[in-house]
Amino acid sequence: MHPAVLTEMKKRWEAVQANHSSLHIGEYSEADWVAGRTDGDPVNCWVWDGSDLQDVGTETRQERKAKAGGVFEQAGMRFAFNPEEEGQVLIEFVTGVLTGSGTFMKVTGDGESLMDVPEGRKWGA
Repeated sequence: MHPAVLTEMKKRWEAVQANHSSLHIGEYSEADWVAGRTDGDPVNCWVWDGSDLQDVGTETRQERKAKAGGVFEQAGMRFAFNPEEEGQVLIEFVTGVLTGSGTFMKVTGDGESLMDVPEGRKWGA
């Protein structure tokens, strides 16, 4: 996993970990770059439990079993790098039936983190 995406994943996990058992992460090679949504099938998948990142293969999908309030037992993060825009990455982060977002971000100069870009948020609930 790209170091900048790993840093972003950990940052987002810190904000939601109290409500979820784990985080499913999927890397995609295709996306709708207008709508801000990943597309197709994942090329890599991992599960983060707060301390260990495990490669789970591309057949494993986010567990979308909802708890009270519509919060998913397992949060989900999907990402894709834009082949037309160097360093731009789409991050989708979904934590419940009606909660999530799709945001364009850019890899920072040191390559270790992502930063928001103007008008990067494409959808959110």
